[in-house]
Amino acid sequence: METTEVDVAVIGAGPAGSRLARRTADGGRRVLLLEKRSRVGYPVRCAEAVGPRSEVERYLDLDDSIVCSPIDGVLIVAPNGRTLRSRTPGVGLVVDRERFDLRLAEHAVAAGVELRTGHQAMRLLVEKGRVAGLVVRDLGAGLADGVEAHQKRPALLVEALQGPPQPNAVLLADARRARQ
Repeated sequence: METTEVDVAVIGAGPAGSRLARRTADGGRRVLLLEKRSRVGYPVRCAEAVGPRSEVERYLDLDDSIVCSPIDGVLIVAPNGRTLRSRTPGVGLVVDRERFDLRLAEHAVAAGVELRTGHQAMRLLVEKGRVAGLVVRDLGAGLADGVEAHQKRPALLVEALQGPPQPNAVLLADARRARQ
C-alpha cells in the first residue's frame, strides 16, 4: 500500500472541493484532492446555473467555452398555472458544468494541489480521538457505464501532518463549506 503525506485531503473535485483545495494550497498547505469519478465534472450532477459573472470571475476567468448563456430573470409556474416573472438582468449565467468543474480543478493543480481521479475516500484513521489519516481506494479502470467497482484492499493511505494530529487534517468539501 502506498503512503502519501499531505496536510489536507479534500474529498470531491466539484466546484466547492476544487476551490477549497486551491485556497488551502495558496495558504502553504500540501493538498490532495480526491475525485472518485474517472473524470472531473463528468457526469454532470448538478444544475448549470451560477451567480453573476462579476462574482464568479473573482476566482475563475470565464470565456465562451464555459458560458452558455446569461440568466436575466426567472419565470415560476405554479401547479395551478399561475406564473410569476421577474426580469433581473445579469442575475447569473448558465455554464457548461463539465468544463467549469474541470477549469476549477486545473486552477487547483496549478496552485500545487495533487489531484487523483478514480480515487475514493473509504474511512478516516482516528488516533486518540483525532483524525490522523485517511484510507483511499484506487478505483482504477473499474468505472464503466456508471457502475462503481471496488477493489478488496485500499490502495493509498493518506497521513496527516507529522507531529500532533490536526483537527482539520481531512476536510470534506461540500457547497455549505465553500461559500467564501
